[in-house]
Amino acid sequence: MNTELRPLGLGELLDRTFTYYREHFWTFVGIMAPAEVVLIGVSLVIQSLAPHTTRHIPPRSPNPMEALALLGPVYAVAMITAFVAAMAHAVALAASSSAVSKFHLGGSTTIGEAYRSLRGSVGRLAGLFGLFILITIGAFGLLVAGIVILFTVVGLLGTALGTAGAALAALVSVVAALGGMVLVFMLLLQFALAVPALILEHLGPIRALYRSRSLTKGSLGRIFLACVLMYLIIMVVGFTFQAPFMVAGLAMGFKFNHNPLWLAAPSLISGGIGATLSYPILMIVLPLFYYDARIRKEGFDLQVMMQESGPPQSHAGIVADSALPLPRTSVAAVVALTILSFWLYEPIWY
Repeated sequence: MNTELRPLGLGELLDRTFTYYREHFWTFVGIMAPAEVVLIGVSLVIQSLAPHTTRHIPPRSPNPMEALALLGPVYAVAMITAFVAAMAHAVALAASSSAVSKFHLGGSTTIGEAYRSLRGSVGRLAGLFGLFILITIGAFGLLVAGIVILFTVVGLLGTALGTAGAALAALVSVVAALGGMVLVFMLLLQFALAVPALILEHLGPIRALYRSRSLTKGSLGRIFLACVLMYLIIMVVGFTFQAPFMVAGLAMGFKFNHNPLWLAAPSLISGGIGATLSYPILMIVLPLFYYDARIRKEGFDLQVMMQESGPPQSHAGIVADSALPLPRTSVAAVVALTILSFWLYEPIWY
């Protein structure tokens, strides 16, 4: 299929996303399936090896420290599962980006070819994932520190100003906290196209992050709306598949004070099936935004037309020289400087 390369509106991008999903359903489901199999397997192992205390936490504990100690393994399990899920989905997004690139530029591919295209990119993908985690932790850490300081200062002012002042101070604190969260999410949204850029342009982790920020400039609102819509669809599909097991698990939880593994397993599997069927729409729309941004900012469609009249070359490798002004930088150096500067190095670098 020869796809017309031109700037697309949000509705057209969504329409093309669902068109590719429908036309290449089994390809994208097959790309997503390994990630969900890994996630289900890890979740089942973690649940089966979870300490006995995490399944029998008393409803009331007179000692708060004891309750926190019992909840510690629960949070650890949740963090491990979230980390594995994020990394598995990053790999699936990388393979999906390769597949979308083939389809969008008029070619074809298979599940195996999409994953084979990641050879030599897994290390860079892991580095990108690690940097994104550091940026996320640093951004939310600074947000929490700012909120604590703001609440302290505003609380002291509210006490000095009386009841009306305290109410006004509380309102200002809440608005400021919400505004800070929006700013953090907008910052993270700038990296939404980092994986497609890393895979399709063979960039390093740092250059991929910078490239994503350049490409998303002016399009954050459209990307945000598209991602919210896709996540709503994913949640609805996931809930539809998991709802019977969630209700049964809730009932069994009241009876046994925990969700038994024999009931947790089908719940995890059904959730994995729902994610396998629904997550590809998110994996498709992000590479489409990547190509749309390149068409708008760099005239990628004209570059492809000129290239087709010249010697063969990879379409995805066409990059405007002015778009990558940063010199090569060691990932290890960026990680070390970010940690030593309490996450201030990354925003200064950018």
